[in-house]
Amino acid sequence: ATLSAELFADLVRLSPPEDLPAALARLRGATPEIRAIAYRTIDETALYLTAAESGSAVAMREYALILRNLATTPAQMQDSTDWLRRAAETGEPAAMVDLAEALVFGIGTAPSRDEAVDWLRRAADLGSKDAALRLRGLELSSEVNQ
Repeated sequence: ATLSAELFADLVRLSPPEDLPAALARLRGATPEIRAIAYRTIDETALYLTAAESGSAVAMREYALILRNLATTPAQMQDSTDWLRRAAETGEPAAMVDLAEALVFGIGTAPSRDEAVDWLRRAADLGSKDAALRLRGLELSSEVNQ
């Protein structure tokens, strides 16, 4: 397991920024033992930040979700949502859905149902089934509340 973990860690460390999200995803698919050993030698958060700063929408979203999970202050939560917005603005449907959720519930941003609906529509137009389902749920809740 140690050798496999070292190979995974090397793969991640040697990946160019644009390939880091895929390399980290492969590591997530490894056994728990291999992941635990590999994560002792790599900083997943820093790697996602590097890839996000290089323009990877997938990395922007992953970095935002890591920040959200670690956030202990409103400013940190806002930083997370700002990264989601950056990812959504690149056309990443999953980020659009996550941003819409933040907007519906006011997570790191002022609540805005209208903006959330707009992002869900964009994601649904790009083929996101999750966005289409959430959009329908928002529409149904509006009908019930009228």
